[in-house]
Order: sequence, then structure tokens, then C-alpha cells
Amino acid sequence: MGQGFPSQRLGVNLSAGTGLANTGTVVLSNSNNISFGMSFGSSSNIVTASFAQSVQPGPSAIAAGTQTATSGTVIFSNSNGISFGMAGSATITAQMPSVSLFKPDGEHENPIPFQGSSTAINMSLRRISVPFQISATEMDIPAHLTVAGSTAGSFTISAAIYTFSGSTASSASSGSVAYTFNSGTNTNAASIYGGNSGTRWRSMSINTWNLTPGEYLIGIMGSINGPSGTTGSMTMFGLSSLSIVGAIGGGNYSKYFADGVFASGTGAFPASIHLSAIVQTGASALGQPHFRLVGTGP
Repeated sequence: MGQGFPSQRLGVNLSAGTGLANTGTVVLSNSNNISFGMSFGSSSNIVTASFAQSVQPGPSAIAAGTQTATSGTVIFSNSNGISFGMAGSATITAQMPSVSLFKPDGEHENPIPFQGSSTAINMSLRRISVPFQISATEMDIPAHLTVAGSTAGSFTISAAIYTFSGSTASSASSGSVAYTFNSGTNTNAASIYGGNSGTRWRSMSINTWNLTPGEYLIGIMGSINGPSGTTGSMTMFGLSSLSIVGAIGGGNYSKYFADGVFASGTGAFPASIHLSAIVQTGASALGQPHFRLVGTGP
């Protein structure tokens, strides 16, 4: 008699899941990427199993606009200032265009007077839309300085950037510059009045404002100080300072973050500004200074 199992039935039951086998032949069926086999030996018969990892199929097609790709390699092509890349083997990256100079408008003639010597300074607020990426390190503002008698004095310009959500704007960063000058008329010396007088770009360091495309509020403050008995004035140039009376019939409009002035004088930028604290009517509500942001780009 050849080698094999005894002809008599074994007194063994075999169960799997909810099934039970106690007669007949038990078959191990290949399924779920597991394959079964059997090897025969002189003293024993061995059941074997092997597992094949399943490879998930990719999408059957990719569509963009009016075109559809159903085979081959899909390439993300750099265009319109957007650059694509790949991190690892499965993550696609995109780089937005960046610039090294941003200004929301051109230089305007309308003069915007500084608040005089005071620790409570009016702050203008302006909403801007930034369409590109820029790492700005400097802000330039055109302003005119006049001091009677060409005497000594000083002035300060400060700027802050706010992000906003809902009804609250939050400070992201700020910068400030203070110029002190002695009396004199030499227009090439930064240490005396003559080198600070007239209409000039007033530049300040703003650390680094890493701006991504989006909307922001820009706050700007300034003050001028001089010795007792002297008079002086500094004006920035910017948007037209219209006198806004209000809504038709004296009613209210739905206020949203827009150009205006902070409701009270302040010597420092608030960490947060509620929408209700921005005055959007009156003679100076639309008097925002012009500025340009300079930094690193492409």
C-alpha cells in the first residue's frame, strides 16, 4: 500500500469562522492574497501558505479643465508663475510667484498731516490685498518735513501688520524708526535738519514680514517733536482724505474690515483690534498714507 493517510476517519473536528467540518475533505482555498500548498515527506505532510501584498491601483484617469488623461505620465507644467515639484515619491508641491517690491497704489499728492507731539497718536488702518509672496524687510513712506528756523527736533514713524478673522484683527509684526536731527541746512547731512527736510522717502526696518497671498490690515502712526518755542510739521502723502458723512438717510451699513482710523489715540500698536474700534466715517477715515514694501523675491 502506498504512503498516505489511514483509511479510517480521524476523530477530529475542524472549525473556521462559523463553519465546522467533521467529515469529508477539508480544502484550504486561496483568497485575500493568501495561497496554500502542501509538501509531502517520508514522515509527514506539511501545509504551506504564502502572502502576496496587494498593490493598490492608481486612478484610472486624471482630468483638468476640458482635458482628460487616461494613460501615460501626467506632468505638472510650470506656468503663470507657479512652479511644481515633488517631495519624496507621492507629494506634489507648488510654489506661488514671489516679488521683491509691493505697493498697493501709486504715489498720491494728498497730504495727510501727522499728529503733533503726543503720546496719544492717531493710527490709520488700511486693508490691502497681497497677490504674491514677499519677504519684506523695509517699508518706505513719502513724507514732507518742515521746521521753522531749521532747528533741531525728531520724528517717529511706526507700522504694523494685522491679520483678521471674524470681527477681530490680530497683530502679526511691527516696525519703527526714529530720526533725530540737529539744527542746520546742509541737505546732504542726515544728522541735521537740512538732510531731513523736504519731501523724501522715510524708510524703516520692519524685521521680516513673510507675506503669503491674502488680505491684511496695515496700521501706520507718526509723530514729530521739537524744542519748546519752535513749530514744525510733517505730512505723509497718500489716498484722498474724503469726508464721509455716513450711510444714506443717516442709517448704518454693515461694517467690515476696511480703511479707517483707530477710535482712540495710542502710543503703541494694540495686540488685537475689534472691528467696532475702527472709525470708517469722518474727515480722516480715508486718509491712509502711501507705502511700499521692499524685500527679497525671486
